Amino acid sequence: MAQEERDKKLQSQLLQAQKMESIGILSGGIAHDFNNLLHAMGGNLEFLDEKLSKDHPGKKRVKAIQNSMDRAAHLVKQMLLFSRKADIQIQVLDLNLEIHDAAKLLERSIPKMVNIELILDENARPINADPIQVEQMLLNLATNAVDVMPDGGRLIIETTNVTQDQNFVRTHAGGKPGKYVLMTVSDTGCGMDKETLQHVFEPFFTTKEVGKGTGLGLASVYGIVKAHDGYITCYSEVGQGTTFKIYWPAAEQGEIEPDEIQTEQAVLQDGTETILVVDDDDEIRDLIREFMEDSGYQVLDAASGEQALEMFKEHARDIDLVLMDLNMPGMGGGECTRQMLSIDPSVKVLVASGYSAVGHGKQASGYGARDFISKPYQMREILAKIREVLDGDQR
Repeated sequence: MAQEERDKKLQSQLLQAQKMESIGILSGGIAHDFNNLLHAMGGNLEFLDEKLSKDHPGKKRVKAIQNSMDRAAHLVKQMLLFSRKADIQIQVLDLNLEIHDAAKLLERSIPKMVNIELILDENARPINADPIQVEQMLLNLATNAVDVMPDGGRLIIETTNVTQDQNFVRTHAGGKPGKYVLMTVSDTGCGMDKETLQHVFEPFFTTKEVGKGTGLGLASVYGIVKAHDGYITCYSEVGQGTTFKIYWPAAEQGEIEPDEIQTEQAVLQDGTETILVVDDDDEIRDLIREFMEDSGYQVLDAASGEQALEMFKEHARDIDLVLMDLNMPGMGGGECTRQMLSIDPSVKVLVASGYSAVGHGKQASGYGARDFISKPYQMREILAKIREVLDGDQR
C-alpha cells in the first residue's frame, strides 16, 4: 500500500511537471510576441521623442506612455523567466552573500513589523547562478511573504548543504542526485489550502485582489529555479505559514571570483554601409529602416527568410550586414543565415530575438552569425551593435 501511495504521488508530480512545461512553452510564445509589439511601440516613441522639441506639449504624453510600456516590459520579463527564455548569466556565487545583499534591500522596503531572520550555514557551498535572477527570486518570495503577513510576522531565510541520492529522485519528479545548497524561505503568514497549493507556481494564478497581483511572481521564481537546474518545493497549511525549499546545484570546484564590473559607454557613429533588415513584423522593419536611413545607412528589407535569401542572391556584393530576426514563419533566421553563408562565407549577420542571449545566442553562433542582440532593444543599442559588428574583425 505504501508503494502504491508513493507511485501515485510520483505520477501526480510528473503530471504537474508536464503541465508546467506546457504552460511554459505557451507563455514563452506569448511573451515573444509581446516583446515584438513592445519593441515596435517603444522604437516609434523613441523616434517621436527625438523629433519633438523640449517644450512641445506632447513630450509629457510620450513620457507617460513610455512609463506604462516599462511596466508592460517588466511583466513580459516575468513571463520569460517562467518559461526559461530570459537571459541568464551564470557565475560562481556565494549564496549567503547574495541573501545578505537582498536582505539589506528588503529591510529598507518592507513594513517594520515583519522581522527578517537569516540562518545561514557559513560553510555553504558555492553555486553556479545568475546573481540578478537570484536577487529577483528572493525579492519575489519576500514580497509574497509580506503580503500574507499584514499584521506582521517573521520571514526566515536559511541555507544548508545537502546531498540528494536516488531515493530523492524516486520521490521528487524532476529532481537529480548530487550536491546542493538548500535555501529555505519561510513565513508565519496565513498559509494556503491544498487547492491553492496545487496552483501556486502557475502563471496568472493569484489569490490577491484585482489590481494587486499579476500572478507572475511565483511563476517567475519557478522558472528561475528550473533554468538553473534546481528543484523547488512548497509546503503550506492554513494558519501555519508557508515554506519554500529551493535546491541549488552546488558549483564544482574553484574559488569564487570577485565580480568584474564593466561599464561601457556606447559611442554612436553614423555609417554609409548597406544593411539588409529581415523581420516578419512590418512595424519593426519600417522603424529600423527609418532609424538606419537617418543615420546614413542604405537599407534593404525583407519580410521573410525566403524573400531575404532571394534579395541576398541578387545583392550579396552590396550588402555589408544582415540584421536577422531569428523567429519567423517559414524559413527561420537560422536556416536563412546558413544559406547566406553558403553563398558568401564572409557575410556579417547580426541575429535579433526576444529570447535569451545565452540560449539563442549560442544557437546564433552555431548558425554562423557574428553576434546577437536581445529584443526589445533601444535604437541606440542596435546602432551601436551594428557599428561594432561592421568594424569588428571576428571570424
